[in-house]
Amino acid sequence: MHIRKIALNELEVVVDLIARLQPDEEHHIGYFGMEADDIRQYLLEFTHGWENSIVIAIHHDEIVGCLAVEWDMETNRAWLHGPCIDHVAWHIIADKLYDGAKESGVLPTGLEEELWGDVVNVKLGAFARRHYFRKMEGHSVIFRFQRDQLHTLPSLGADLIEARYYDAFIALHEKTFPHAYYTGQQILEKLVGQNWVFVVTQNEALLGYVYARIDTDGQGYIDFLGVAEKARRQGIGKRLIVAATRWLLSYEDVAQVNLTVSSSNRAAIALYLNIGYEHLLTLTAYRKRPNVGE
Repeated sequence: MHIRKIALNELEVVVDLIARLQPDEEHHIGYFGMEADDIRQYLLEFTHGWENSIVIAIHHDEIVGCLAVEWDMETNRAWLHGPCIDHVAWHIIADKLYDGAKESGVLPTGLEEELWGDVVNVKLGAFARRHYFRKMEGHSVIFRFQRDQLHTLPSLGADLIEARYYDAFIALHEKTFPHAYYTGQQILEKLVGQNWVFVVTQNEALLGYVYARIDTDGQGYIDFLGVAEKARRQGIGKRLIVAATRWLLSYEDVAQVNLTVSSSNRAAIALYLNIGYEHLLTLTAYRKRPNVGE
């Protein structure tokens, strides 16, 4: 078994490997899509370049496993995409990929690390325990809303955010999602083209927001929904989700909208089901503090 960084001519083999495994709940990794085109585009958008972010496992001249890593020094976090392995010696190869990622610099030291996979992916859970990751409380539930459901949406609206609400948005986002993968400022820096924040305001006060985007895979995503405590249970969350969903599906190339919510957030789940979103997957996350177990 040989572990090394990916070569420039090996991307398609890795994409095919991941795409072959993703539909199987026992191998599913939350960060990746299901189709090869989606997975390829996702890897091409890695911040530090896919060629610097993937280690592979080779057995008898065949790529049988990979581990991709995305990381951000600003938030001090690293997201481990995998391990993705098609071999009977899954556990051995997974450990070797993890070591190889650290030794090659694909996984920098001193960062909080995160894994994310289907609840049925017991191999990932065992890997997490071996390497001192702690299982996060609850699960992440993935919902989707498809284009053919568009006619069922009520006529509710929200406004696009204006610069005068930027500070209030950052404050509400940080309060609602204090450990999110994007800070409020990072979201604002992404507001170009097919990424936008919708808001509901009253008397110059920001009552709630939703961040919606269209990925290069042609799917719409709702990443964050935040409503001020004083404004909850007034239908603002529904207004925001409906407005964002309508906007995302106004693009002809968007076939569906996806969103993720904690399984413990029963109010949000009830809201999404009431609007017409359908349950797609249930995922669990594992996190490891810097240098634990080293």
